[in-house]
Amino acid sequence: MIDDSAGAELVLTTTREGTSVLVAIAGELDAHSVPSLEQLTDELVSDGYVHFTLDMSQTTFIDSAGLRTLVSLHSTLKENGDGDMVLQAPGDPVARLLRITGLGEHFTVT
Repeated sequence: MIDDSAGAELVLTTTREGTSVLVAIAGELDAHSVPSLEQLTDELVSDGYVHFTLDMSQTTFIDSAGLRTLVSLHSTLKENGDGDMVLQAPGDPVARLLRITGLGEHFTVT
């Protein structure tokens, strides 16, 4: 397990196996913190990871910048062929926003 910290407000932790990666997102995913997630996922895609599970159980807040990043990653993975993305265990703030925006039907949510 590797700790890819981006300050006190957002902590990203990755677990990698084969072409799959689990990214635990703890804290607030907003316009201020989203660049660290974008940088991490860009590096993971460049390294050949195509199956992403985003553990959002500890994500306390998400705004439109965070949603844009999720949509962008999902699109990138689909464009590259075999890729997929699962949003795992989103807490109430994330689940509510996914429901309001209709993106809960766009993503695989477990």
